[in-house]
Amino acid sequence: DNVHLLHEQGFHFAAITACARDVDTWEGRWKNINDVFGYGVFDTLHCVGLAEPKAGYLARYRPTYWVEDKMKHAVDGANAGHKSFLVNYKHNQKYHDERITRVDHWGDIVHHIRLDNPVL
Repeated sequence: DNVHLLHEQGFHFAAITACARDVDTWEGRWKNINDVFGYGVFDTLHCVGLAEPKAGYLARYRPTYWVEDKMKHAVDGANAGHKSFLVNYKHNQKYHDERITRVDHWGDIVHHIRLDNPVL
C-alpha cells in the first residue's frame, strides 16, 4: 500500500537487485515485482551479479531515495548522493553509518519521505 501511495504521488521506482544476470533470472524477478506491486509501478529492473556493487547503477539516477537491506549497498547509495534507507534485519544490525536511515517497514520510509516533502 505504501509503495502505491508514493507511486500515486508521482514517485517512480527502479529495482536494482543482486542476483544472477541471465535472462531467465531477470524475467523471473520482473514477474515477481509486478505480481507483488502491480504492473506499471516499477519502471525498470537492473540485475547486478551476486557479489557486485550497485554503485554503477545508482550513479545513473539523480539523487533520490534508495531502499536497501544490505549495508554495503546502502553505502553505495549514500555515496551516489541518494538518501539511503536500510531496512532492519538481523544480518545488518551490527553496521552503522550516520548517512543511512534505518527503518522497519515501508510505513517508516513514507514517514521520512513526508518529512522531506510536507505536501505529500
